[in-house]
Amino acid sequence: VLALERGPDDFLLDLAVQRDRDLMPGVVLADVDEWVLLRKLGERRAERTLLLGRASEHHGFERGSREARSHGLARCLSNVCIHRCASLADGWVTGDRVVCPYHGWEFAGSGQCQRIPSLGPGQAPVPARVRVDAYPVQERYGIVFVFLGDLPEAERPPLMSVPEWDQPGWRCNTSEFSLQANYRRVVENALDPAHAEYVHVVGRRGTDPNYSVPAYDVVESEWGAGMEVRFRSQAGGFWKHFRDQSRETVAGTTFHGPSQFVTRIHIDRKMSVYQYAFDTPVDLFTTRSFLVSARNFFTAPLFDFVSERQNRVIVEEDRRVIEHLEPPV
Repeated sequence: VLALERGPDDFLLDLAVQRDRDLMPGVVLADVDEWVLLRKLGERRAERTLLLGRASEHHGFERGSREARSHGLARCLSNVCIHRCASLADGWVTGDRVVCPYHGWEFAGSGQCQRIPSLGPGQAPVPARVRVDAYPVQERYGIVFVFLGDLPEAERPPLMSVPEWDQPGWRCNTSEFSLQANYRRVVENALDPAHAEYVHVVGRRGTDPNYSVPAYDVVESEWGAGMEVRFRSQAGGFWKHFRDQSRETVAGTTFHGPSQFVTRIHIDRKMSVYQYAFDTPVDLFTTRSFLVSARNFFTAPLFDFVSERQNRVIVEEDRRVIEHLEPPV
């Protein structure tokens, strides 16, 4: 998946994507008829990455020129120039076009070739068939999403919604993590209600002889399912001074499609944290996870670092287990 994102100065960034379904015959890494993502909005680091997802997506991006400011849209194109098969990811952006580094052919965000320099000035319009594939892009929650499938718009699965993103009384922040694990293992881990007792700081690592997984309710939706459990809170440290210790904590995780899920934690009657995870397979053994965390307490931006620090603690606890699972897939 290659996606370019719009930075804070509204420069146009362009993506190039290459799909190679024969790279790993018989191995399905991700459903290609699903939204995938690569980049948070505002990131500026240059990068070349080999991505796999029932295909390899070879991508690169360039900062757009100031002339493209009025467009301000992310675009996603096939990486292979149809002329002599050069990598568009190695090219650059001029105005609102990506330029092939081999012979300078210029492609618009629609994939249509707009100019062939070797034909000289005053050239006739480039035929409509001279184009590369372009893929639908959505920008939500500070993230660029790309749809690499072939489904028409009416049949595409919806992105998982984050209704708290612009809802008064909530604060959202977006984090990114990489795990050396297959994305299915990451989703399975999130749906497992028993692992917290032994993996995470909220658990007691087997010291409670009366421990058992509480009875849970099955939660179903149009695009997934999950569970919800109630338990006596183990909250300690900073949070114990603010939560209602007399109340149960209600928590549960529901998946949305093959690689998205949300964990909702109602710490007590007033305090809630929702964590929306969007996972992208980088290769068979690597997953990039974009986490949108929503909270309805300590909503000032200066508390974002507390949320991000806690998320990283949880990810590192999970990492110690899921990166060493056998078999890894």
